[in-house]
Amino acid sequence: MPGQAINATLDLEGLEVIGVVAFGDLIELVVESRFDAGACRSCGGLAPEPKERPEVLVRDLAISGRPVVLRWRKRRWRCTYCHSSWTEAHPQIPPRARMTLRFKAQLASQAAAQGNFSQVAAQEAVSYDTVARAHKARADLVRQRRSRPAPKWSSPDSADTVDYAASSVVTSSCAHLLSY
Repeated sequence: MPGQAINATLDLEGLEVIGVVAFGDLIELVVESRFDAGACRSCGGLAPEPKERPEVLVRDLAISGRPVVLRWRKRRWRCTYCHSSWTEAHPQIPPRARMTLRFKAQLASQAAAQGNFSQVAAQEAVSYDTVARAHKARADLVRQRRSRPAPKWSSPDSADTVDYAASSVVTSSCAHLLSY
């Protein structure tokens, strides 16, 4: 029953907690994935075999105010047909990442709210550069999603029309376009 409570608290679909270790304020959760291997990425073969289980340390959201590190026991698969290998992935943990996406999002939110990257870095026990990169990634995403204002169109009858022929901005090379 306690394992189910920890899995519910972790809330990362497909990862199951198989062990918990506390080091002072730090909580380390040993997790394994329950994904199927799927097909080989090289040949499409459907008979992969397990090759090894490398362990990866990944920082995640705090639990009860205590920092959490996931010790993810990934599976490396080997294709029985073409012998290529691949390591499983998780949507919240990009390849070669040392932090979950949701932890990075939390860093960016705190940095935006507080405006002090050093303070956020100290609170979360990460570097200033980590907070700055998370904030920049979030800002770039917001800029991409921000809708651009519609161009302001005016009718020829409105008072705020511009006489382009009299404008000094118009060069002589395009003046012929304005003469009707």
